[in-house]
Amino acid sequence: VDFHSSDWDIKTITSSLKFYLRNLSEPVMTYRLHKELVSAAKSDNLDYRLGAIHSLVYKLPEKNREMLELLIRHLVNVCEHSKENLMTPSNMGVIFGPTLMRAQEDTVAAMMNIKFQNIVVEILIEHFIKIYSGPPEESCTPPVPPPRVTARRHKPITISKRLLRERAIFYTSSLDEREDEIQHQT
Repeated sequence: VDFHSSDWDIKTITSSLKFYLRNLSEPVMTYRLHKELVSAAKSDNLDYRLGAIHSLVYKLPEKNREMLELLIRHLVNVCEHSKENLMTPSNMGVIFGPTLMRAQEDTVAAMMNIKFQNIVVEILIEHFIKIYSGPPEESCTPPVPPPRVTARRHKPITISKRLLRERAIFYTSSLDEREDEIQHQT
């Protein structure tokens, strides 16, 4: 198929590819590794995340790993033109996270983990050269996560190293205070 022909729309090709990948009997990033991949993405430690995902990629069946490499290589190429097409690694993670990995059963917990599937794809894109230069040196088992120093609820999980935006704090007075203020003005 000549994809450079003007008869093909990029969106049609992309939708067809995503449709094909979603209809595989098992996702490219297998059900067997889903829980471990999500767990790695949930880590607060960026080095651990990368090391664990790198290790887990090499636990995939060979054909799955080859297909994943081919797809991620293409996504890296697309992201290199993000100034024109707005397709950053983060956006690609949102688009391809649920396509390349999904839970075996659709549950509320699985829906809550979609964000972490996106993070896995984002890591694969951002660290493509390191991950696909070869298996991790130490062993095929993921590194042990470091102990958590602070509670997670105080710090959102993100890939980006950008500073977080400060939230505006709004003060709302109680009804009693407002009544007192109105009476005082009259």
